[in-house]
Amino acid sequence: MTGNEFAGKRRTALLSLKEKRPDVRTFLLRSIDEDGQLYLAYKHLSKDDAVKLEVKSLEVDLEDCLDVFRDGTLLKEHYWRKLRRFALKRYSFGLLWKIYRKWKPSPWTVVLPFVLDVAMLRIPLAMLLAYGSLLGAGNLISWISYFGKKDDTHLIGGAAICLASSAYLLYLNIHDKLGRIENTELKSVWRTLPVLGISVLWCSAWNVAISRLGEQIKVPKTSIDGAFDPGLILVTAVALVFAILGQFFFTGDRSIAEPL
Repeated sequence: MTGNEFAGKRRTALLSLKEKRPDVRTFLLRSIDEDGQLYLAYKHLSKDDAVKLEVKSLEVDLEDCLDVFRDGTLLKEHYWRKLRRFALKRYSFGLLWKIYRKWKPSPWTVVLPFVLDVAMLRIPLAMLLAYGSLLGAGNLISWISYFGKKDDTHLIGGAAICLASSAYLLYLNIHDKLGRIENTELKSVWRTLPVLGISVLWCSAWNVAISRLGEQIKVPKTSIDGAFDPGLILVTAVALVFAILGQFFFTGDRSIAEPL
């Protein structure tokens, strides 16, 4: 599909917003199918060609046309779930909020599901598996803990490397999801920061949980001295890297923000 063919199809579909809402809905649903030609056209169309052909990004087109999914069709709930999953795949929490507000106009029915989605429950689950992998890797967890407890320089340096690695992996995943029409590099950085922040919060929660369990964890040759134990902090930082790598390894190019 050439750029002109794609722009023509988009123009024909979206200009019929008022007269032929089902056509607009069909076009957008085909556009969020990652295996389809329309999705690839949105993704790979260059910024210069987009300006010349007057094509907006896929997210902008969805935001402008969300009302077409509110029609009284039997598949309305199915459509909204597809849109929700699409927004989460791209870590687009702004679009996700607008989808929820259109889907469930009452604020009381919006906030809780939105917060649960933004919490990215895949992260703590993936970290649980990462902890299990570290515990099963011989003396690796003992060495990591020893390295973290050696002095503050080793702890800060090791944790910084792990956080930077996690941020870079998330950045690559987000960058791959966005199209060339958008300011991909800058937008990828801005979407990476909140995801990394939420990941750090989950790391803190795991530290508290593990420290409370205390001796029941049975960490070999390692004592845990509270949630801020240097060895535990570094082990958790390494577990976060393992969790993100494991998520991408076992699920391909799927987003860590996708619903369970």
